[in-house]
Amino acid sequence: MTIESMWGVYHADGGLLGELRYVMGVAFRGEHCSLCDITHSIAWEKGEMKEWRNTSEIPFHLVHLNERPEDVEAATEGKTPCIVGKTNSGFVILATDEELTSFDGSVDLLKSHLEEKLQQISSQQTTTFSPEKIVEIAIQAGEAIMDVYENSDDFEITQKGDESPLTKADIAAHEVIVEGLQSIDSTPIVSEEGRVGDPLSSDTCWLVDPLDGTKEFIKRNGMFTVNIALMQRNGSRWKPLFGVVHAPASETTWYGGALTTSQRHGPDGTGPMMVQPSEGKVKLVASGSHRGEKDESFAAAVGEHELVRMGSSLKACIVAEGGADLYPRFGPTSCWDIAAAHAVVSGAGGIVVGPDGKTLDYDLVEEVLNPYFLVAADNRWTETWVQHQ
Repeated sequence: MTIESMWGVYHADGGLLGELRYVMGVAFRGEHCSLCDITHSIAWEKGEMKEWRNTSEIPFHLVHLNERPEDVEAATEGKTPCIVGKTNSGFVILATDEELTSFDGSVDLLKSHLEEKLQQISSQQTTTFSPEKIVEIAIQAGEAIMDVYENSDDFEITQKGDESPLTKADIAAHEVIVEGLQSIDSTPIVSEEGRVGDPLSSDTCWLVDPLDGTKEFIKRNGMFTVNIALMQRNGSRWKPLFGVVHAPASETTWYGGALTTSQRHGPDGTGPMMVQPSEGKVKLVASGSHRGEKDESFAAAVGEHELVRMGSSLKACIVAEGGADLYPRFGPTSCWDIAAAHAVVSGAGGIVVGPDGKTLDYDLVEEVLNPYFLVAADNRWTETWVQHQ
């Protein structure tokens, strides 16, 4: 996949009337556009911004809402301000409103961010990578799980070292995934059920949870998933580039990330998806198995809300597809539990932040346990989240 052009879209209309509305919003309602804060000084484009765009090898366009080409409009609707990259297979999100806001008007920080994003995509060129192939592997693993789920009275449950349950379905799915990924290339694999290769020997690594929601599987409630993520290393920390979350019981698959626009494929609908922040009552998704005092305290701080109960990484996928606004996680999780869904949420325009309100990253080697994290459709609740740590 190659980025053919970059498109920065302001959260305002162009033209005299649009500019007047924006100025009035800034002056009287405290509104602002995080992209405009970076690119412009008063009414003029900053010199360093103009020079960067003029010398960029990849065409970099800046447009207002009413100036977007149809394909850019479809890719950015409900996500502005943002920057997207146009590829030969669609659009990928290069910078969200949350990320643009964090740059605090700095052209240099935006430039560094986009260079890192483009490097992530470039690294994909050297990895034999096909989203469709990874989806196929996840579905095959799901079929192995369902074979146990539907045809066995005895799941042969054992206890792992952390006292979490392990079934023959976990093992069967793990074997399918490892075999499938190894047939692609030699990229190391870190799975909940074992490791193949040394992740520190490579800049990329597969991160796998063959059966996320084993407790849900044992309860036979259908709320379990197969998780596969392609991770990129930065020192000892890792970020998800691409993820697949497959729910075998409902035959539904979510996939996407920095390398491809997030999509949902299932019996009740197929196609690109994006987060849909609620304008009215907030929809908060919570675990069906884990619920504690911190969860209740944060929910109370959010205010009036609708609670949706869900298991496994399905909770994050519900946010990604626009079915919920928030998924706060105060309970214990490991890197393989959420990384794939993290990629999907990011590719749909949402955020996944840690206790400090910054984008969550991961340790795949020494400390695989995650801190608390928040999955959200936008950054309205980030400050509230940080205050409840």
